[in-house]
Amino acid sequence: MEQLFGSCLVKWNNDALKAPATDAEEPAEVPSCYTSIPLEESLNDPNAYIAVLFTAEFAPPCVSFLQTFTAFCNEANKDPAKKKFEVLVVNCDRTEEEYKTHIQKMHPAWYNIPFEATKVMERIEDVAKASTIPRVCVIKPSATLEEPILSDIKPIILRNQNMEAAVKELVEKLDKI
Repeated sequence: MEQLFGSCLVKWNNDALKAPATDAEEPAEVPSCYTSIPLEESLNDPNAYIAVLFTAEFAPPCVSFLQTFTAFCNEANKDPAKKKFEVLVVNCDRTEEEYKTHIQKMHPAWYNIPFEATKVMERIEDVAKASTIPRVCVIKPSATLEEPILSDIKPIILRNQNMEAAVKELVEKLDKI
């Protein structure tokens, strides 16, 4: 998986926003906005598929889809013992500020490709054939990763008003593959 996802992923560090101001001559070290997670410590649930979300803050459809996708993931993973998806976000924003704004809106359990890892993002986009955003592809962690199992599950999510029905439809489709 490292050849596709790189050696580490990140999660947004909300504690960085809470760092207290100080009047000391030597300012305290400000926590990083990101928590780095080595790849071997992430995306490691052998029973969960990896849902790769391609998104960006600059694209209004992505911002509006994020809420629906979050509801879908919450339904799919409501039983922590039977988690169905790990989420990896490929943020396609053009600036680090847009990236930071968008990543703050993500579920705290989701993994993100670091902003500076542009080659990794391009490789994942190529494998997933992600030419438009928002897009969600699904892959198996144990797969060879040459191509996704499903290249875009967004239509399944959007056509079901009931997220339980969307999860059921997708799981049935994945079980047939």
